[in-house]
Amino acid sequence: MGRALLSYLDGHHREVIVNKSLFGSFEVPVSIYFRNQDALPEAENYALSLCRGSILDIGAGSGCHSLILQEEGADVTSMDISPLHIEVMKQQGLKKVIRANIFDYSAQRFDTLLMLMNGIGLTGDLAGLERFLIHAHRLIRPGGRLIFDSTDMSVEIPDAANKNKEEKYFGTVKYSMQWRNIEGAPFKWLYVAALPLRMACKKTGWEMQIVFEDKDGHYLVMLHESA
Repeated sequence: MGRALLSYLDGHHREVIVNKSLFGSFEVPVSIYFRNQDALPEAENYALSLCRGSILDIGAGSGCHSLILQEEGADVTSMDISPLHIEVMKQQGLKKVIRANIFDYSAQRFDTLLMLMNGIGLTGDLAGLERFLIHAHRLIRPGGRLIFDSTDMSVEIPDAANKNKEEKYFGTVKYSMQWRNIEGAPFKWLYVAALPLRMACKKTGWEMQIVFEDKDGHYLVMLHESA
């Protein structure tokens, strides 16, 4: 993906091939990762409007959400684990960029933790989700908020549980990505429904509020630390 994003900045707009269990293989235009505010889905625009104070954009990728926030004068820091993503964000003019694995980072606290385009998926599975929610307490200031979106796969794919029997939870999806002749290593990505997310929040000390949802199972949540 990092190679694809850098190539896009150089004027080459070739698609990325996504291999995704439950969905099969399909092409994704790289331009989707460089959308401006007018091209964002309603949920993502709403999520940006909910950001307050100092913001950490986790798994920022190309940095498109961070750029919008920075242009609005927000204090936003963009984080990604990929050195190529870091280069893409710097080339686009983002001022605060950190290369780190979120699970290892605790150098600074923020008022808002932001994870869009199902960014919570980087937790991989339900155990990883709980691990992240516990760690997130170390990253957030008192009164802060954690904002992210996800999708209930049982709404989008009614027989998802039958199609994904090899996983303990059907929302754990296996991915791999290919651009030209470069194929990335496969990885797990989590799509978590609202009920198991609410259970995870209760176990890890978060209060969960659904602030947006649609008929296809996609929803946006805002979490606060439990009193």
